[in-house]
Amino acid sequence: MIDISKLTKDDVGKWVLYTDFSKTEIGKLKSWNDRFIFVVYSCNHDWNDFENYTAAATRPEDLIFSKVEPMTKGEILYEGRDYDSSVKEVNNEK
Repeated sequence: MIDISKLTKDDVGKWVLYTDFSKTEIGKLKSWNDRFIFVVYSCNHDWNDFENYTAAATRPEDLIFSKVEPMTKGEILYEGRDYDSSVKEVNNEK
């Protein structure tokens, strides 16, 4: 769980992991208020410009900071597979 009261401007742009009962997603922390943390989960793979994309309000108890940055496109690609399929597999999507 991420404690909203301890967030600082230095936390903007950090990688976070969202986990619910069926999946795990990675995203970047964009902002927060007293109730939610706003996370960009999808930005057309333009992570350097993530702040210009829509963020989803996420409960802080469903988030943790990622200990490692996600793999690059080259690291995710599997031989004979396209990028979107590889990302779906990494994110446990169908």
